[in-house]
Amino acid sequence: MRHFITSIAFALFATISYAGSPGSPAGWQEGVHYTKLESVAPRVTPPGTIEVVQVFRYSCSVCNAFEPHLVAWIARKPRDVAFVRIPVTWTQSDRAEARLFLTLHALHREDLHQAVYDAFHKEKMRLNAPLQGDSMLLQAKFADAHGVRADEFKRAFSSQTIDQEITRAAQQVHRYRVTGTPSIVVDGKYTTSMGQAGGAEKLIALIDYLVALERRESTRRLSTVNR
Repeated sequence: MRHFITSIAFALFATISYAGSPGSPAGWQEGVHYTKLESVAPRVTPPGTIEVVQVFRYSCSVCNAFEPHLVAWIARKPRDVAFVRIPVTWTQSDRAEARLFLTLHALHREDLHQAVYDAFHKEKMRLNAPLQGDSMLLQAKFADAHGVRADEFKRAFSSQTIDQEITRAAQQVHRYRVTGTPSIVVDGKYTTSMGQAGGAEKLIALIDYLVALERRESTRRLSTVNR
């Protein structure tokens, strides 16, 4: 999965440190506000960081509403936190959206991430179709309108590399045991969502709490090993 993070992840590392406490002023409860996985999912980021994953899909209205909150969090997230987005592939439409995400990343056009959300939710554009070939044509037209040559987009879209990344994304989401979007996974261990947290702002606060909790646990484990 290390290739997965390097090839599709939108990894952003902030330049500030974090002084948050693992305390739970909001009364976060395991089994209520977040779920602890029975087995830890493999990381998709290199070791040495606390991993935060967003499982998403572009056509999800809740993902779209959460995006500004998430972008603001990314801008101030702790230096020791690695962030990555993983698209779902549950349906044919989901796979078409995932292929768009992965293709744009492969073409180094991560800057179009918000434009894709806007196309779905503001402009009401159709960027997926029952047949993969039809989805490619729709997405190539969108890409061309944003400065990506249609033939270049089509080549990447149809490549074996993107096929492999689709498979990796599906495997990783399955390991998380999530059933809806957007879902947040912290260090392959804790999963949560806006519904569990109680809204977008509370979900951001819960992410901070789980990051601090995992940092404390990592420090405890290291201390035990060094005794």
